[in-house]
Amino acid sequence: MPRIQYHWLDHKLARIIALLTSILALLLATMIHKTYNPGHINSVQPSLHPEYVRCMEMRVEAIERMVAEKIITNQKATLFTKRAAALCGTEFPSP
Repeated sequence: MPRIQYHWLDHKLARIIALLTSILALLLATMIHKTYNPGHINSVQPSLHPEYVRCMEMRVEAIERMVAEKIITNQKATLFTKRAAALCGTEFPSP
């Protein structure tokens, strides 16, 4: 009877290597998940460029005036402030 030649991926050593590789990938994914901090990305503050500060002061003053005159609500004021920060950040980027 002829002897059957098995492919090298069918040997026990190849399966053990595949199992260890899977375990290492799972451990790596777990470590990355534990150390990932999504808040860190959004907490970047624009540099205090003098023109940026002036731009924000003007816009925040206008927003506060609209709130005082009851033109907009506090929720919209928060949204407008975020948009003003984005606008001033793009007009006067950090060096």
